[in-house]
Amino acid sequence: MDDDGYADVVESDEAPDSHGESFDKRVVWGGPDGSKSVTKLHTDGDSATGIGDFDGDGALDLLTVAKPSFTQSADGPQPATVLYGPLSRDDGVPRTTLTLDVGYEGWASVKYTAVGDFDVDGNQDILASKQVIVGEAGGDRAVAVYGSSHGPGRGEDRPGDIGNLKLGLRNVTVCDINGDSYDDIAIQSSNDGPVSQALGGQDGLSTIDR
Repeated sequence: MDDDGYADVVESDEAPDSHGESFDKRVVWGGPDGSKSVTKLHTDGDSATGIGDFDGDGALDLLTVAKPSFTQSADGPQPATVLYGPLSRDDGVPRTTLTLDVGYEGWASVKYTAVGDFDVDGNQDILASKQVIVGEAGGDRAVAVYGSSHGPGRGEDRPGDIGNLKLGLRNVTVCDINGDSYDDIAIQSSNDGPVSQALGGQDGLSTIDR
């Protein structure tokens, strides 16, 4: 996270406060002798949900997402913040930040995310598990928010809908299934069921193949 060539660990723990549920975030810094120091990130109390290079500059960034609302009347934004790296090892301050609405004005409530470059444009994309809460039948769907040099999203009205998720993104693996250099996703549709897939490509992810 500080671009020193050593892997770091980001921790996100739930910590209730006077405003409800919040999350404490820390970076455990790697080094030649292992993890020796920890820095608390002084950001809003949102959960850290993904790490990737969201603006294609070669440095890793941290994605945080606010807790979703599951009420049928929810029509406000669900903020997500990208903390652009490198992060300062002294105080955890990012190079800059970007806040976006991953709920697309109440269209969805995002619960889990995964990160990959599904169209291999050099910018990491966000795969989100969302519960539809406005104008559609309920249930978990997989949607893709594609990255650009300006960060996640390309000004679209809605993210790309990839298909139904029975178990959410907790059962999704990002990998290159067919060796074509595009990130794909493998999905376990039930606890003992078959594995489905959606393949990456020049135009992004295909729909989920059952």
